[in-house]
Amino acid sequence: MAIQRAVSHNKASTAEAVKVTIQTADGYDGSSVSVDESYKGLKAGGNIELVSDTITINSADDSVHANGNVTLSGAIVTAQSGDDGVHADDTTTISDGTVTIQNSYEGLEGSVVAISGGTVSVTASDDGINAAGGSDSSSGGQFGQDSFGGGGESSDDSKEITITGGTITIDAEGDGLDSNGNIKMSGGTVAVYGPTQGGNGALDYNGDFTLMGGTLVASGTTDMAENVSDESTVTSVGIYFDSTQSVDTLISVKDSTGNTIIAVSPTKEFQHLVIATAKLSTNESYVLVKGGTLSGDATNGLSVDGIVSGGTQLGTLDLTSTVTNVSQDGSAASTNSFGGGGRGRN
Repeated sequence: MAIQRAVSHNKASTAEAVKVTIQTADGYDGSSVSVDESYKGLKAGGNIELVSDTITINSADDSVHANGNVTLSGAIVTAQSGDDGVHADDTTTISDGTVTIQNSYEGLEGSVVAISGGTVSVTASDDGINAAGGSDSSSGGQFGQDSFGGGGESSDDSKEITITGGTITIDAEGDGLDSNGNIKMSGGTVAVYGPTQGGNGALDYNGDFTLMGGTLVASGTTDMAENVSDESTVTSVGIYFDSTQSVDTLISVKDSTGNTIIAVSPTKEFQHLVIATAKLSTNESYVLVKGGTLSGDATNGLSVDGIVSGGTQLGTLDLTSTVTNVSQDGSAASTNSFGGGGRGRN
């Protein structure tokens, strides 16, 4: 029988972290697989916990897979997967470390996905972070769609994405943040660069998306665009542009005195953009600017403390409620009715 899993590791001494490299079959983009073999990278019938060390995985199936829980609390994990980057039947938890999913069908998956710290970067051909299920239009990766129960249009409160900290960047051609139940965010920084084709949304949830802290930007198409839920306490604005914006188009929001509140250059085409930050206030007016020059640091296209000079003013955003949806000129937008809420007030 051919060996399907190749593992190498290096540990110079007991005081040094282990470095492990795993490859299954021909890797994430290989096609020579057998139904009689397992092609997961790290797998357990129970739980997986990675506390430290450096792990690189190139797998035809899930890179990290547990029938119970996956806990990442300090490890450096780099994965290329033909299916899920990290999958737990129960809870996927990230509290520290660096998790980079360079290629995947779905990036992080579990009945519950909880992120409280660390640096997370996900690239997915379908959903970026998924609490229970693939996108409506897909049948799963080459090893089949995972099933957790629930799904459809009804909300399952046992499925949840919880974000309380960390820096998270998602490049997803399916849904960016996708929950069959709820999404709760009270801290951290999240940038979602979502689908460029119809049928999916940067944000997709069947219950509520309650935003109570942190910074969120989410770009995608207008087809299934959603904002956060009305129950949120952080001010959010969903902007519908007149036409598709090019890759790396700089969009900034400024206050009435010209100070830059936030700036973002989505790494993919987009026509809808959600911006949410505690630096925005309800019952205030802001200026939406396209283009110009950004001075200051930007992380994966997002700048929370830079200064934008120049550019073209598109409109004035009057944020009359915590969740507002507008066209680029500031007029009220007619929002879509897909998903579980998130349409906000016009």
